[in-house]
Amino acid sequence: MLLALAWMLSVVVPTGPTPWQGSARALRPGPEPGWVVFADRAGPSVPAVLHRAPVDGRRPTIVLARHDAGDGVGGGFLISEDRRWLLYLGDEDQPNVSNPRLFSVPLDGSRDPVRLSLPGEFLAGYAISPDSRWVVYKPVGPAIFVVPIEGGVAPVRLNDPPPRPSPAAFHQRISSDSRRVVYLSDISANNAYEVLSVPIDRSAPPVQLTPGFSEGRAAISFTITPDGQRVVYLADLVDDVFELFVAPIDGGSGDSVSPALRLNGPLVAGGDVDDPTAESALELAYQISPDGERVVYLADQDADEVFELYSVSLLARQPVRKLNAPLPAGGDVVRGFCISPDGSTVVYRADQEANDRFELYSVPIDGQAPPLRLNSALPDGGDVGGNVTSWFTTVFAISPEGSRVVYIGDQEQNDVFGLFSVPIDGGEPPVSLTVTLAPNGDLGPRVAYLPDFVISPDGGLVSYWADPEVNDRWELYCAPIKGNEPARKLNGALVAGGDVGAQFIGHVSPYYGHPLFQFAQSAQRVVYMADQDADEVYEIFSAPSDGSAAPVRLHDSLAPLGGAFQFLVVPDP
Repeated sequence: MLLALAWMLSVVVPTGPTPWQGSARALRPGPEPGWVVFADRAGPSVPAVLHRAPVDGRRPTIVLARHDAGDGVGGGFLISEDRRWLLYLGDEDQPNVSNPRLFSVPLDGSRDPVRLSLPGEFLAGYAISPDSRWVVYKPVGPAIFVVPIEGGVAPVRLNDPPPRPSPAAFHQRISSDSRRVVYLSDISANNAYEVLSVPIDRSAPPVQLTPGFSEGRAAISFTITPDGQRVVYLADLVDDVFELFVAPIDGGSGDSVSPALRLNGPLVAGGDVDDPTAESALELAYQISPDGERVVYLADQDADEVFELYSVSLLARQPVRKLNAPLPAGGDVVRGFCISPDGSTVVYRADQEANDRFELYSVPIDGQAPPLRLNSALPDGGDVGGNVTSWFTTVFAISPEGSRVVYIGDQEQNDVFGLFSVPIDGGEPPVSLTVTLAPNGDLGPRVAYLPDFVISPDGGLVSYWADPEVNDRWELYCAPIKGNEPARKLNGALVAGGDVGAQFIGHVSPYYGHPLFQFAQSAQRVVYMADQDADEVYEIFSAPSDGSAAPVRLHDSLAPLGGAFQFLVVPDP
């Protein structure tokens, strides 16, 4: 089944711009480290094929899997932490019938794929344990299963069979030490969701972390601390008031549940942590800092329907700190705040100085200093991120090493959105990363689940899509994060109707949450999907991040009605 292709794509001699000045980002003389996993179909009525290709096209491509039935390979790629295994969704059993199952395959192509899920199951979610040994998956229905990533044995059910008809179980998460799985389930009463925890090997039965709810009370979300020892959850223990609590992940010692510790401060009448009526109520409006020391949360704690940002210690009983400055009438802090990788700083958006004018701020996580505004003065009607309030749209991001913030805003002209970069401490003014836009040009289509920009792993570059030349013709650009050199176009010339990634605009699901352009591990190349050579035939390309050479296609040419439909960049082990 495995087929090694005895060809290599030719390497184009650089003819474009010179490498970034003062950087070591020139094309390597040898092969670039890293791989690209992608699925494609060469044409109609042919098998879907799962490939592993070198990120620069200089080494042979291998075939990892072929699927003849249904839609073939359905994507949903996950890579194990040790970078040895790939999970994906594939069809089997019936030709021309979509029947997705969960498979694992070694990334070195040393053996055929193995189906992990049981026959007849339709999947609602899955995850790989951090130690790369286990796969936890959730089919539609009340069960949660675990299976070794290499397969070979039947899946084991983690949660107990339901004690009542038609219960639900969902939102399963694996602890960082790979020892336990935490999930929500209404085991006792309809929609009265409890937080439960079970050993990942099912060596002991599940334990309940919440005190037991009657119908009408529930935990609606949770997150696990970075050390894997505790669970922070949001619940209305009494009176429909949602508050934050923390409990040991194993339920504590003895046979009874350890009392949960309330984290938030006293709430005004009508106040809640988070807004449980919002569209994204199951998305967290609270986060644990990467060092595990503090929880930052959004609440109308001091005034009903005025949402503000707070920080509280997880390690000691200390006063809750409000992080934002006083708000004007109608002002709020909005969802989507970020904590820096070192856990020292929180970046958030708020109409903190004028109602409905959303701006970007940074503040120490312990609240020991006032917040700093990061964006420049805005024109009339201007905002950071516009009026976007969806959790699923990326408005800003902190660089991986924590020194800078990249954000979207109509900072220079109302309703003309560009990309900007600024030090997280506000020590320098923002710089624009966007190429000059034509009339009606914009930065990215702002598609749910897909970011309009991606920061390189080393924090030095930013890649983004924009339509600066022709309205709604999306192309790919890259710029140094400090804005010290102009952005450069990375994609090749597009055929009439061609775009970078346009096939996902307007119909994206969470399974396609991988960016449509991704940096290689060294940041020297960017991989992207486009109908660059033939309209509506989407293919995978790789280009130098400095634009100094033409992009290369990472597979054979595809026939009309064929095309690639998902990819993921994989670093070397």
